[in-house]
Amino acid sequence: MKRKAELVSWVLLTSYLSVVLLFALYMGTLFWQQAHPEPGSLGALWCGNTVTDPLIFLLNWGAPVGFAAIVGLALSRRSANIRRFIVLPSFFFVVPTVALLVFGIWFFHGPPLGGSGFRIADEVWWLIGI
Repeated sequence: MKRKAELVSWVLLTSYLSVVLLFALYMGTLFWQQAHPEPGSLGALWCGNTVTDPLIFLLNWGAPVGFAAIVGLALSRRSANIRRFIVLPSFFFVVPTVALLVFGIWFFHGPPLGGSGFRIADEVWWLIGI
């Protein structure tokens, strides 16, 4: 039973990491197209929702699933080596989540939407009070 829980946790964590990486690739492509329009065109026109909707989805649903996977991995290993074992999975959760937050704060409060009145803390349920 513990091995199944560990396997499910790893699948959830790698799924979260994969979706975050796909989002990063999508954002890179979107911003590259904006910066390098085709000759003779007006440039790429896009709505901010193409950025905010996937970002908010990942932060509202993906991050809690990734956190639950970390908790599942920690609970599946009740031994003295839990600290060593949980470092790599925690890294795979914390780094993408912090990267999404930094990008979200930049996008909501920086040049793209700066001064618009939108706050990332209003959109992400677990950022209450930030």
